[in-house]
Amino acid sequence: MTGGDTLVYTWDDQNRLVAVAKEGEDPFVTYEYDDDNIRVSQTVAGEGTTEFVVDKNRAYAQVLAEYLNEELVTEYVYGLDLIEESDGGENEEFFGVDGLGSTVVLTD
Repeated sequence: MTGGDTLVYTWDDQNRLVAVAKEGEDPFVTYEYDDDNIRVSQTVAGEGTTEFVVDKNRAYAQVLAEYLNEELVTEYVYGLDLIEESDGGENEEFFGVDGLGSTVVLTD
């Protein structure tokens, strides 16, 4: 995008963002939601669809895994907060938090 591009954001009747496009063009990203208003997928033009596996049983929904075009790309592990992020292979990152729950250290 260039500095002169105008973005058009489309919201549905439940006030959920469903698409983003450059003015006068087809959307370059779209979103889908489940019946609980939780975003469950994102489709980016030219890249494919990312589906989110979500844990709805927490105070607020947490993404447990992301699949791009049906292939696992990221897994998340939670305790009280996010503990680990993994690409499903060799790469893992561990989150260290302080007493407020803010991430203060990231190790791999």
